[in-house]
Amino acid sequence: MAYAGARMAPAFVVCTGRCGSTALTNMIRLHPAILSLSEYFTFVDAAFRPDPIDGERFWAHLSQPTPQVRFLMSSGIQVDEVLYQPRPGGRFTAETGVPPIMLTALPHLTDEPEALYDEIGRWAVAQDPRPAADHHRALFAWLMERLGGAVWFERSGLSLPRTASLAAAFPEARFVHLYRDGRDCAMSMAHHEAFRMMWMRGGLTQALEPRTAPEPAAGAPPPPAPPPLDRERLAAAHVPPADMGRFWSELEVRGAGPLERLEPDRVLHLGYEALIAEPAAELARLAAFIGVEAGAAWLDRASALARPRARRWRELPEDQLADLTEACAPGMRLLYGSVWPD
Repeated sequence: MAYAGARMAPAFVVCTGRCGSTALTNMIRLHPAILSLSEYFTFVDAAFRPDPIDGERFWAHLSQPTPQVRFLMSSGIQVDEVLYQPRPGGRFTAETGVPPIMLTALPHLTDEPEALYDEIGRWAVAQDPRPAADHHRALFAWLMERLGGAVWFERSGLSLPRTASLAAAFPEARFVHLYRDGRDCAMSMAHHEAFRMMWMRGGLTQALEPRTAPEPAAGAPPPPAPPPLDRERLAAAHVPPADMGRFWSELEVRGAGPLERLEPDRVLHLGYEALIAEPAAELARLAAFIGVEAGAAWLDRASALARPRARRWRELPEDQLADLTEACAPGMRLLYGSVWPD
């Protein structure tokens, strides 16, 4: 294999979401040589503009609550990926908003995320002007020095549309394409509040495109959030699995091009089914790709997190299953050929 014995290199996981990437991140977090960054670019602005920004503006990227997340919290929408739960009387609340870096990335790294948040703030505002990608790169290096780790590994859900921009901004990085049977992904999306909200608000098509965001002004008040969503309406909505299947398939089909244009030794395709069936072998393959040692202790601990999930699409009525299968077919043929997982 092209990456065997490769030098150590940082890596991104790119995926559709609802494909087991959180489980993979939790496995990676156990490796002593890897700084695991979970959902960092889900919430932090990933528009890598080439013009230099100073440290205060970079800190605004990390600390200014976004209208999208304030909308989710004001609507009472909760997703497992968000680890920081605001509470009345706490430092960050649904009303004030939660800083992007605090939502998942810092609680994933430490049991004292607010203290680490303050440390990062003091460090960030003192940084000289540089392009945003270089600020992120410097922060990752600082976190490795502060928390340990020789290489960083970033995983964000619904990240396939950002492959090209991430590859251009981080030419030293490699890419792990994590994929899963689209029927399973679609069923999970149809029951996930954030994906259901996107479906209800007509946002699935927008999510297929690379994300852009306005430049946050240092010290400026956050822009207003949209009006809260009707939770009862969201809970009662019937989301056809086939709609999510078409969304998933389009993500995979569109994501294939940017991945194919990368040098072969920068890409590792990793199937969720294989990861769960043979976790030690697949994790060893992933470690070799990044260039870190696959120690027996890490493999044992990480493999213990590999747990099969129920395949809910098997329980669908025959007509809905047929619609879902047809919707997923382009992406499934791309990933699995003619032999699909049972």
